[in-house]
Amino acid sequence: MNGKVIAVWGSPSSGKTTLCAVLAKQFARKNRNVLLLSFDTCVPALPIWFPHTEPKGSIGSLLTSLTLTAGDIADKITLYPRDERIGVLAAVREENLVTYPEIRKDMVYRLLDAAKKLCEYIIVDCSSNFMFDMLSLIALEQADAVMRLQTPDARGMLYHASQLAVLDGEIFNTGRHVKVCNLVKEYHPLEETANAAGGFDAVLPFNEELESKYLTGKMFEEFYTRKGKEYVKSCDKLLSMVKGSGF
Repeated sequence: MNGKVIAVWGSPSSGKTTLCAVLAKQFARKNRNVLLLSFDTCVPALPIWFPHTEPKGSIGSLLTSLTLTAGDIADKITLYPRDERIGVLAAVREENLVTYPEIRKDMVYRLLDAAKKLCEYIIVDCSSNFMFDMLSLIALEQADAVMRLQTPDARGMLYHASQLAVLDGEIFNTGRHVKVCNLVKEYHPLEETANAAGGFDAVLPFNEELESKYLTGKMFEEFYTRKGKEYVKSCDKLLSMVKGSGF
């Protein structure tokens, strides 16, 4: 198996973690095995995705181990109880920036290479502060596809104006990013934001059902409202767009 890697990156509070969950669910609906990765030590992702599930292990223990094989990863993956096609490797509750020593680049490469042997799709929930997260930095370099999220407000515009300069260079190839304006509300200055960003490939509207799933820890459950179902269709189009660009 040679899995594909999708990196989801963007400004703070742009909906990266929730979009990762929806994308994972859509892959699972198509009978694909998917692994969610995150090493955000400011807000550990595993208890957000699986708040009522006991974790099998932390991604930090793998990235700081002496050996890292596909078998080691399989032993640490926490599976979604209602659909075992969805797995998670992330920081766990109470872990933080000083829990583990500095992560080496070679360990991240080994993690991604080994994960590709286990799952058809690997989705990396990248930290906004990616310079302090080696997994995010390497994923932005190595991913088969990068979805760049931005909110249509001053915070989102200022973040990308600042941080895209850090990713300048051929190894990151930011020109290939799929640019997504996310969580758009009616009163947001979408046109101004699009002009500043050089246009968007996709626009995903805010919907209250998605926010409710995040707040209640039900991020992988089905959508029932009309707006929720429309959001899922938009995510399917986004995946089709990624595949159509050579994913």
